[in-house]
Amino acid sequence: MPKSAIVRIRRSSYALLCAFFLTGSTALVLEAVWTRLLLLSLGTTPVAMGIVLAASLVGADAIDGVCVDLNDSAALQRDCARARGIGFRGKMAIHPRQLDVINESFTPTLAEVERARRLIDTFETTRASGHIVTTMDGQMVELPVVERA
Repeated sequence: MPKSAIVRIRRSSYALLCAFFLTGSTALVLEAVWTRLLLLSLGTTPVAMGIVLAASLVGADAIDGVCVDLNDSAALQRDCARARGIGFRGKMAIHPRQLDVINESFTPTLAEVERARRLIDTFETTRASGHIVTTMDGQMVELPVVERA
């Protein structure tokens, strides 16, 4: 099996199922191609959520598809925010002028980095005392939360 695989998913349950079995890949890029007519109120489709889940199951980063409107940076920002919000770790670009918006959208802020460091430190302190669950800022902290940080 190749060291990386590219899977295009076009609203196909079969293709999504195949993505679950590509666990031998060290880098797996999943691209969703869907029509805007199928967008749900969350701003996404079940396919997009499935891509994020499939990538997570194989330990890969899900990368969102392109935004084809080159003249609307606000639309690109909204699309990036939607993608990041459901778990995509990056976004493909079709033109170099999209890179600044995409990089800014997917780069954690200083506050997010600091919170992640505090979360990890809190969890490590808790684990050192023999426990596996704690709280920080009124929220439960356990291993899946720490791994996401």
